[in-house]
Amino acid sequence: MVQQPPAAENGDPIARQAGSVSTVEISLTDDDPTQILDAVLRRVLTALHPAGPRVTAAGPQTARIDLEGGACLQLTVGEAAPAAAHSPGTHLLVLSVLRRGQLSAAQEANLTEALRQVPFTAAELREVAQQMPLTLGLAERITDAPLAGSVLLIMAHYLEDLSGMLDGATRLGARAETLVVVEKGYPYRSRDRVVAHLRDRGIVSFHSSRITDALAHQSAVARRLGLKPVIIDDGGYALPALIESMPEQLAACAGLVEQTMSGIFKLEPYADRLALPIFSVAQSHIKGTIESYWIADAAVRRILDLMPPHKVEGQPALVIGYGQVGSEIARVLQGLRMRVAVFDRELMRLVVAHEAGYVTHNDLTRLIEHHRPLLIVGATGRQALTEDDLSALPAETFLASVTSRDGEFPLSLLSEMAHTVLDEGTTGTTYVLGHGTSVTVLANGFPVNFHYAESVRNRHSDLTLASLLVGACTLARDGHGFSNGHNVERTDEVLHDSRLLADYYDRYGPSLPAPLTAKDTP
Repeated sequence: MVQQPPAAENGDPIARQAGSVSTVEISLTDDDPTQILDAVLRRVLTALHPAGPRVTAAGPQTARIDLEGGACLQLTVGEAAPAAAHSPGTHLLVLSVLRRGQLSAAQEANLTEALRQVPFTAAELREVAQQMPLTLGLAERITDAPLAGSVLLIMAHYLEDLSGMLDGATRLGARAETLVVVEKGYPYRSRDRVVAHLRDRGIVSFHSSRITDALAHQSAVARRLGLKPVIIDDGGYALPALIESMPEQLAACAGLVEQTMSGIFKLEPYADRLALPIFSVAQSHIKGTIESYWIADAAVRRILDLMPPHKVEGQPALVIGYGQVGSEIARVLQGLRMRVAVFDRELMRLVVAHEAGYVTHNDLTRLIEHHRPLLIVGATGRQALTEDDLSALPAETFLASVTSRDGEFPLSLLSEMAHTVLDEGTTGTTYVLGHGTSVTVLANGFPVNFHYAESVRNRHSDLTLASLLVGACTLARDGHGFSNGHNVERTDEVLHDSRLLADYYDRYGPSLPAPLTAKDTP
């Protein structure tokens, strides 16, 4: 059990000043708690430099840290109290302030970061691996280790499934020095622990704002080792940077795998300059027909968590963008008994939505005026609303993005139109417009399903991440048969031949009883 701070000594009001700087939940089975404590303690002491920390043992899994200036801290790792919220083996890593003394706010922030950046434990990594059999099992069929000949750059969400993807890439021939990870920069729940995992594995990482630095590093490693650069992108970050600023690296790149439709849209201005093959998982049957429901389900659940406790049944909702994900979101919202309207700028999609029974109109502003939505979900991959649309919003509206970038809603325009802007913390931002309308942008415009959440479950993301690695392995080989530019049909052929979908069906499809034999009959 987690030890409680000691009682006040010599009349010091420790109890009044005590408080938890941070708490991290970790899973331990065969991991040694004292080793975890020692590793985290080293990081905490580094964060406290040069405060002159002095450490004394206060128990087998507890350390007490005294600082110059009278501050006293306690670091503890212990088993969590039994509760429905905790699975077996859950431990809590807690850093508590026993006496604040002259502990500064900057020191406290450094301590919080140091505590949260604890690598995944062996038990946690084993659990992720068990949940991602397709990704981790690729090497059983792809036996020629094709990634051994490449330097792989991965644009990634910092979720725990990234550890499984990197493990899968390693089994396919990649090494720590030939992996480059680029963070998309969303406020993920697991971000700090992923950062620690990458550091622990010796894998170089960059923020998406430094995409050119990441590409330059990949190119330098490839030249030094005589390997091919291959890119797995998520949102169209890499190729525009290569085209506009790095023509030599573009010429040397063996190919790019794109995961999202927003990334495909971002490449439209470069249609005649796509001088490398693109493996389009974004447009594949696997992603379009299977993953979309999982994303929609996760997004709607997260929207309801972020919104105030409204009674949504019977309330109007509007989905902008009736593509793969948007159509599933409309269906999920309808299943919640909301009155759902749909808008799409593509007439064919609008017709399909109309004939599916949704309220539609080919003028978005008029549709908003008529339907008066409480909730608007943007699923376009582009900017969904104009100034006229914003002016037509009813008295209270919540906006939620489910695309892979923060450009679904015109946040700067909302800020200009608002006479009051309210920071709602992790929920989002509320803009009170001149005509009295209250517009709350959930998750501050970032995709709600990634906002302090794990998006979809690891067993769901497994199929998509395995598909991305199949694409990387394909482009890493000579004679892959992909031409420069988009290769949608060829992508589907390769994914079909990979038998990923067949493996998925074998694992999660129907389990039929064995046929009766003669001895089983009466």
